[in-house]
Amino acid sequence: MEKWLNFLTFDLVGDLAFGESFGCLAEKKYHPWVRHIFKSIKDIAYMTNFGRIPWLAKILKLFTPKSVSNKWAEHKEISSEKVRKRLAMEYDRPDFVDSMVKKTKSAGSTITLDELASNAQLIVLAGSETTATLLSAATFYLTTHPDILAQLNDEVRSAFTTEDEIDMISVQKLPYMLAILNESLRMFPPVVNGVPRLIGSGGDIILGQYIPEGTTVDIWHWAVYHNPDHFAQPNEFIPERWLGDARFQNDAKRALQPFSIGPRDCIGKNLANAEMRLILARLAWNFDMRLAEDSFDWEKKSESYFLWQKGPIHVYLTPRV
Repeated sequence: MEKWLNFLTFDLVGDLAFGESFGCLAEKKYHPWVRHIFKSIKDIAYMTNFGRIPWLAKILKLFTPKSVSNKWAEHKEISSEKVRKRLAMEYDRPDFVDSMVKKTKSAGSTITLDELASNAQLIVLAGSETTATLLSAATFYLTTHPDILAQLNDEVRSAFTTEDEIDMISVQKLPYMLAILNESLRMFPPVVNGVPRLIGSGGDIILGQYIPEGTTVDIWHWAVYHNPDHFAQPNEFIPERWLGDARFQNDAKRALQPFSIGPRDCIGKNLANAEMRLILARLAWNFDMRLAEDSFDWEKKSESYFLWQKGPIHVYLTPRV
């Protein structure tokens, strides 16, 4: 199931970023560009963390195999070629490349091919893998909690008379489904670690501890969301906590910030929310779901390296009669 969700989200965001789908759904396999991302999850984590310590970053660069560097160069070239093809289109198309080019021109500036390709790469990664991870987690929690899944099915199937009615506007009126997605984000945040911030001039005091200027700090999402000081029964999947249940009246619900917060929060959060709501609603509308026995330990087997390295989650999908 997690593979098909990745196929779907990478195809969707690839189309918006590069002007064409990666073809994962049609080919039933990962495009080389996408496959490289999954093979590099650990590398990205190591490079990101070692990069915070300059002398370690230099050592890592010295010992990085040439094959790894070549793969990243190939990955970048594929991105550049896709952007070239998109720019060669002779008609307007409301996508990310079009928006970046027009916004830059309106500001009286220019944007290079490398800048377009780098931005497109980031947009695809941020807008696809994370959404697929959240939907994989939601699928796991729903199929391991049949009573919650039954309530979701009832809400979706009673709210619409045809599948065509399920759109970006109508899915916002499904409170139980929105609570399920919030709880999935809390239990299994797609980005586990925090977003680094630099302490400004003069330093700062955090929780009574003086932190000197120039220090990199962050707060890990997973740690915050599973802290009993913030959430009652933090390791239990209970969507009702987002629906006014008295048991959770003291939960620090504002602590849930999976897209970060402030002027540097995730620019793709609205797209991600639209994707996950539409996909989950259509799954519930079209299929009855049941988890295969070999996937009951999926959560425990998943490993985090900045992004999650997820194993397969096998689900029986039975079309509605």
